[in-house]
Amino acid sequence: IHRYIAMNLDGLFAANDALSGVTVELLDEMTAFNPKMEKGAQYTLLGEDAEIYVARRIGEGLDGTNMARIRRQTQYYQAFFYKAKEVVKENPLFAVELYSKMRKDLCTDLKMEEILYLSRSVTGLELREENIRTLPGIVREENFFVDEDALQDMLIELFYTEISR
Repeated sequence: IHRYIAMNLDGLFAANDALSGVTVELLDEMTAFNPKMEKGAQYTLLGEDAEIYVARRIGEGLDGTNMARIRRQTQYYQAFFYKAKEVVKENPLFAVELYSKMRKDLCTDLKMEEILYLSRSVTGLELREENIRTLPGIVREENFFVDEDALQDMLIELFYTEISR
């Protein structure tokens, strides 16, 4: 795979804080973790609150399922994307500066000039919910098992283009 970036969760939360937080409408009651994190509130996630919102699935007020967490993650990543777009528009070098700070949390084959180019390109993109996919599968005893046949169908639907002869 060429032109990839892989980031651990510590990197995500560092990027979150570098953006001065990401604001979401809280989808779940999370007051057991932070009394200010009431369901339905507009809340700017910073520091540990971002980790709580994105990663937790077990605790008072949470249903313990991955699906609830996935809904929060999808919402968060969309909000993160749009916040990052705003910041890059204001400071075109933001991605390069962030990369320099986060090297220990990232793995990439991108060169610095490619990071700069891609960050500028992002300002013209949209991230729509209908373009976000969840792998098909089932959960058994808290473990997720991919439905291989459904995954193959999804990959064909998304990436296959028939060539006419």
